[in-house]
Amino acid sequence: MFCPNCGTQNEDDAVFCANCGTALAPDTSASATDAVQTASVDNSQAAQEQPQFGGQPQFGGQPQQPQFGAQPQYNAQPQAPNEKKPFKISGAIIGAAVAVVVVIAAIITFVSIGKSNTDYKKTAKKYIKAVEQCDWNTAYSLMNIPESEFLTKEALAKVNQDATGEAVTTMTVTDSFSTLGNLPGNKAVTVTYQTPTGFDSEELILTKSSKKYMLFFNKYVVSSDSFVVKDCEISVPKGLTLYINDIQVSDAYKSSDNSSSSYDKYILPFLFEGTNELKVTGDMIEDFTKTVSLDYDEDSASISSSSLTIDTGKVSSLQSQAEKDLKTIVDAVIAKKDFSSISSICNSGSKSTCQTRYNNLVSNLSSSYTWKSGTLSNVKASVYTTKYTLNSDGKPTVRVTVGYTLEEKYTTSTSTDERTRTRTASSSSYYIEYVLENGTWLINTFSLYM
Repeated sequence: MFCPNCGTQNEDDAVFCANCGTALAPDTSASATDAVQTASVDNSQAAQEQPQFGGQPQFGGQPQQPQFGAQPQYNAQPQAPNEKKPFKISGAIIGAAVAVVVVIAAIITFVSIGKSNTDYKKTAKKYIKAVEQCDWNTAYSLMNIPESEFLTKEALAKVNQDATGEAVTTMTVTDSFSTLGNLPGNKAVTVTYQTPTGFDSEELILTKSSKKYMLFFNKYVVSSDSFVVKDCEISVPKGLTLYINDIQVSDAYKSSDNSSSSYDKYILPFLFEGTNELKVTGDMIEDFTKTVSLDYDEDSASISSSSLTIDTGKVSSLQSQAEKDLKTIVDAVIAKKDFSSISSICNSGSKSTCQTRYNNLVSNLSSSYTWKSGTLSNVKASVYTTKYTLNSDGKPTVRVTVGYTLEEKYTTSTSTDERTRTRTASSSSYYIEYVLENGTWLINTFSLYM
C-alpha cells in the first residue's frame, strides 16, 4: 500500500510507512488510490508530525497524487538532539577586555605619576635646584606660602634680584633629625649638592600641603621657616605712604602701640627674608627708596626724615609764598597795624609766638623814630634746607631764609626833617618758618631785621 503522507509504496501488511513512519490504515473499504487521495498536508509539514498510535492520522484538504515511476523523495536527516555549536568570541567581549586593560594601565600610570611628583626628597631637590638657578617661579610653586599680600611671586623675585644663578651638577638628599621635622606630617632633610664654585648643603623642613596633588596624593612643600621672617617693625615719618617691594602698606598695619609723635610704626606679619625694598612717597617730598636686609623674626627697619628731600615744586612755591608774606608783615609793621591783620597767615598752634615777634618789631620802630614810609627791594627767599623735618606734633616744617633791602623814610624826635636809611638783611638769621597744617603752609615763627 502507499503511504498517505509521503506516497511511498509499502508492503500490504505494513503497519507504519518505511519512509516517514506514518501509521498505515488497512485497505478494507477503498483502494490504495483512494487512501492516497485523502492526504492534504504538504510533504514538508507532514514530515514533522509524529505518528498517532491507536487511531487514524488526521488529514486536511485533498491528498496529492503520487507520481508513479519516480523515486520517492526522502526528507533530510533529522538533526541529532543536543548537538553543540562551534564556540565563537564576540566583538563586544573583545572590546570590553581591551577597555579593562586600558583602564588598568591608566590607573598604574596615574599612581606612578602621583607618587613620583609627591616624593618629599624629589621636592627638596627641585627646590634647591630652582633657588640655585634663580628660577623663582618654580621655587615659589614649591614653597609653603602663608596668606599675605606681601608674599607674592613678584616680591620673591625682587628680594632675590641681585642673586646670580649657578648650575647644580650633583645632589643627594638624606633624612635628618629636627624638632620641626619630626612633627606629624613634616619631613626633615639635608640636601648636599655641588655647583661650579664648590659643595654646599641646606637643611630643609618639608610639610604636607593643604591641597592634594591630582586630588588623591599628599604633596610636600618647603616650610616657610626657610624663607619668611615674621612681625617686622618698620618706622617712617608721619604723613607719608609706605611701599614694600612695590606693594602699598595700608593703615591697617599701623601699630597702636606707638610712642613717637613724628613717626608711624608698621608691623608686618610676613615678609620674605633677604633684601627688601622700602619706598615712601608724599605730596611734599621726592620719592625715596631704601633697601633693608631682613634676616630674622621681629627684625626692624626705619626711614629717617633727614633722608627725605622736599619736592622741588614745593620748594619753589614756598619761596614765592615767603616773599609775599614778608611784604605783608613789613607793611603791617610800618603802618603799625594790630597783629590781627596778619594772624590768618600764622599757624593756629603758634599764634602767640608770632604775635610776640610782631609786636616787638612795631615797638622797636616806634621808640626810636617815626616811620613815614618803607620800601622793600631785592627780596630773595631761599629754603634753608630741603631736608624733610617734622615738628613735635609730627607735622612737616620748612624754614625759608629771606634776604632783602629795606629803604626807610622817617623823622626823629628831635627833627621833623625826613631822613632816609637803607638796611640790608643778608644773614641766615632772618627767616620765616612754615608748618604744614591741613594741606596749607602757615607761618610757625619768624625772625626779621627792621
